[in-house]
Amino acid sequence: MRLTSREKEILDILKKEPLISQEELALRFNITRSSVAVHISNLMKKGVILGKGYVFNEEIPIVVIGESSLDIQVTQNDEDKIDIFYGGFANEVSKALTNLGAKVKIITLIGNDDLSTSLIENLQKLDVDLSNIYKHQHKRSSRKIIVNNVIEFSEGFLLNDYEGLLSEREWIAYNSEWLIIQPSFQEIGYKHLITKNDLRMIPSYCTCVYVDNNIQEISDILNEYSLVIIGTKNNEMLQVNTEKGIDMVEKGVRDVIITDGTNNIITINKKGVSSLPLSPNQEFNCKKQLHLFLAGIVYGLSLKFPMRQAIRMAVGLASSIDT
Repeated sequence: MRLTSREKEILDILKKEPLISQEELALRFNITRSSVAVHISNLMKKGVILGKGYVFNEEIPIVVIGESSLDIQVTQNDEDKIDIFYGGFANEVSKALTNLGAKVKIITLIGNDDLSTSLIENLQKLDVDLSNIYKHQHKRSSRKIIVNNVIEFSEGFLLNDYEGLLSEREWIAYNSEWLIIQPSFQEIGYKHLITKNDLRMIPSYCTCVYVDNNIQEISDILNEYSLVIIGTKNNEMLQVNTEKGIDMVEKGVRDVIITDGTNNIITINKKGVSSLPLSPNQEFNCKKQLHLFLAGIVYGLSLKFPMRQAIRMAVGLASSIDT
């Protein structure tokens, strides 16, 4: 069904400012709040908006689910250094993807505070689709203090908060081609999305996990994912986890990629096991940049590039970030 000129105007504003109230829209267009409510109701009837929260009926290839936060990073060495930046899995992965030229939707939580405005403005600059950011009315936006790469203090949302968000945004996840899920959300992603999937809604579920020293850190839930990136501490762990990767593919994972970010990248799928050595100028901090390595691979595969080419793109992305 065709949209009226006023409906188009309201829709454009909602896409750019998804948290705007009906009162603010009424002032913007110099109409009554009840008129705004009628226009939004008509947009819902026409299927342009799928429900409360202004969920838009548009397919975007890549959807990212995860946290957005303000990070304070303290580095202690000969000269102590303090950096403040917008972080969080969803924020950083979305930034990497949009810088590559991808269209991205982000599903994340922000709080009812001034920081939420800054987080939104930062994402707007990146041209990320913000229509599925949910503003929690009773909590502040996430904050983290990171000292020497270790999170020492954090304030944010509980997994239960994100479970509720995923329940409300299931349709958006299913309407994507590639769904990138934060490592700490793997279980709720499985519970709320993968187990409810059907043949009409089959995105590729993608995630990553860093293994420090114990193969048991890899959850069996990951056997239900499509693409799993495993980061390891060293080359010895790389070889150990190759067996785990082979087992995961046998149990249904389409592609498992294992790397220590320094020596090698091992790819495992139904075609077998292949290896791609890393040269010194391709090295990256596997623990810190694994999510960006994942983003690069998803971007390459979304463009239908062969896996080897997607990996080269991912290495270039991860190794270009300062550690």
